[in-house]
Amino acid sequence: MERQDFCFHFPYRDSGTSLTPFVALQLVPVYFNGWRYLFYIGGIIALIAVILRFELPESPRWLVLKAGNLEKAKKVLEMMERTAEKRIGKLPDPKPDSIKLVEYENKFPTLYLFKKPYSTRLLLLVAMWFFWYIGNYGFLGDAATLLSTAGIAISSSITYLAIGAIGYPVGAIIMIFTADKIERKYVIFLDTVVWFVGLILFGLKTVPGILAGAFLASLALGMYLQVAYTYTVENYPTRARASGFALTDGIGHVGGALGAILLPILVATYSFQFGFSFIAVTGLIAGIIALAGPKASRMYLENVSP
Repeated sequence: MERQDFCFHFPYRDSGTSLTPFVALQLVPVYFNGWRYLFYIGGIIALIAVILRFELPESPRWLVLKAGNLEKAKKVLEMMERTAEKRIGKLPDPKPDSIKLVEYENKFPTLYLFKKPYSTRLLLLVAMWFFWYIGNYGFLGDAATLLSTAGIAISSSITYLAIGAIGYPVGAIIMIFTADKIERKYVIFLDTVVWFVGLILFGLKTVPGILAGAFLASLALGMYLQVAYTYTVENYPTRARASGFALTDGIGHVGGALGAILLPILVATYSFQFGFSFIAVTGLIAGIIALAGPKASRMYLENVSP
């Protein structure tokens, strides 16, 4: 039986993201092939990540249902409980009577995603991520280049973004103290409001506006991704959770491809302000869509997604 009384959010991933612009600042303006060196570094880190993934424990439910290894599943659960107790103290006892148990056939789990209520959730979450990724990838992929084409030196552009990137770990740290205390879909919406304000300021193309805007946009990214990833997986049943997230996030990334292509076109066709105002609005739309989703915080997973 799974419990969802607590959920941990760590800022380590976003700390790495905040360091990337500083590394770029030492490579891109200095070396002719500096941008290539960044890709080499990213490739090495990706290889390390692949190796580390083999050290991750498998899902206890998967171990029981698919591998038939009850003893190993028990050890993973005990390890998870010990980790949780070290951080928050004694865990509350489970309440079996409050859990909705569902009988289901052992079919390919993706099939469950096309039955209500999950088909509706799938459409909603795909739309949420689609609109979010438009601005996410547009900002992360194009901001430095667009600042440079707007007349700001590439070294200065990277410096401004590097300073603003401090917002990534700050946002993740904020989530440690808020993501489990406030309903997650409301947190997602508030994150997109921060994003909207940040991108509007960034579009002013003044040094104070760029610095403040980059910080708020990074802050919003650091907050949004932590809680939205969690909210997404909570909306699918355990037997189809990995498939549901993969399908949702995969289709949602089409928005990222669109945003990275569309933002430079909008800036060139209309104005710098118009382009960044556009991705400010698409991010806010993602937050509004999230409000239409079901509540999920501080509830048993079986009751959120039976």
